[in-house]
Amino acid sequence: MKKLKILGIDNDLNILKLYKVILGEDYLLSLSSSAHQGLEKLKRENFNLILTELRLNGFEGLEFIRKIKEINQDYIIIVVSSLKSSENLIELIHLGIKDYLLKPLQFSKLKASIKNNFEKAKKETPQELKKINLELKEKNYQLEEKIKKDIQVFTKLQDQFAHTEKMASIGLFASGIAHELNNPLGIILMNIKLVYDDLLNNKLKVKETRHQHALERVYKATLRTKKILNDLLTFSKPQTSQGVPLDINVVIEEALENLKIQGLLKNIKIIKNYNFNLPHLKGDEDRFLQVFINIITNAEEAMPEGGKLAIITSINEEKVQIEFKDNGCGIKEENLKNIFDPFLSTKDKGIGLGLSVSYGIIKQYQGQIKIESILNRGTKFILIFPPYKVEN
Repeated sequence: MKKLKILGIDNDLNILKLYKVILGEDYLLSLSSSAHQGLEKLKRENFNLILTELRLNGFEGLEFIRKIKEINQDYIIIVVSSLKSSENLIELIHLGIKDYLLKPLQFSKLKASIKNNFEKAKKETPQELKKINLELKEKNYQLEEKIKKDIQVFTKLQDQFAHTEKMASIGLFASGIAHELNNPLGIILMNIKLVYDDLLNNKLKVKETRHQHALERVYKATLRTKKILNDLLTFSKPQTSQGVPLDINVVIEEALENLKIQGLLKNIKIIKNYNFNLPHLKGDEDRFLQVFINIITNAEEAMPEGGKLAIITSINEEKVQIEFKDNGCGIKEENLKNIFDPFLSTKDKGIGLGLSVSYGIIKQYQGQIKIESILNRGTKFILIFPPYKVEN
């Protein structure tokens, strides 16, 4: 069995000779008659245990113990001193000494102290180190995860703040434009309608139908312009979130019917998969109609040659989920990030307010909207809403 190494340090040569007699056969013993010599040995060699006097030439007791700990924090130190009481005993314990033996030495006590401290170190140190390492790893992992989550939350809040700030400034701008144009546009619309109605009722003697067609085009264009302005007003000044219980399947059906009346969806195959046991949602029917019409219209425009649109309603984690999935042209990845920004449009017609308005309405009723899209394969809009709860 490999012998354990002990370093004895004392200015008294008789004590060093005594160490040799008591310990020489059982341990690999190295002796130093000065503090400096002892420190040099500690720097060159590894020892399992150190026996040292506190009163050493050139060092105060505590200072020497600190020097040893600077070299190796884990050294087992037993102080052998002629000082019967030490004012610094508490500090010595804090520094990590394992025992304090008084001179003159009792052989049995010295041997017992060395043996006990070796056994204790052998038994406890690996377990303690293992436990400490495990605790440190766990704490490090928890700290890393917390930092990751904090960064994610901070980034999300930063993005939301920037988005809110941008939307507010655009909303203020849009509101001003809409108010300025809405009144004169209403007057134009009203007068065109009067002339148009008179033409239809043959009250005006116009032989050529080209005047009638021209007025019809002006009337429709003015209606479209008024709708854009209404969207601007809706975007800039969202309504309050008052609502009534809605059967979402019924509202979707109404949106589809409205679009068909306008002559849309002719080349689109609608695949419906409704859950008829859905809880009601809280909302305004006209506002939800606006959202569904916007999304379905976008899907149709993504399939100019025709295609399929699947509409699925379901319950997911106690929330109502609505999916609109088309097999159209898809959305480019660089456009997905800003898809809900106002005035962003990749189409020839429209000013890019439909999805911005829809986003505002969805958020107004504590909803979420997600988009998944693959270029040339299709797009899926996922809407998630909390169920309606009756308030006492």
